[in-house]
Amino acid sequence: MYYLRIDLSLHKTGIASAITSKLDCARLALSLHKTGIA
Repeated sequence: MYYLRIDLSLHKTGIASAITSKLDCARLALSLHKTGIA
């Protein structure tokens, strides 16, 4: 049961980091797009 809990917490942090990295990429693309227009 303890190992399962560790695996779940790692899985959650993995999902969270994947989401934040996608958001960072989107934000970078948006800023590049804005500077390209300006």
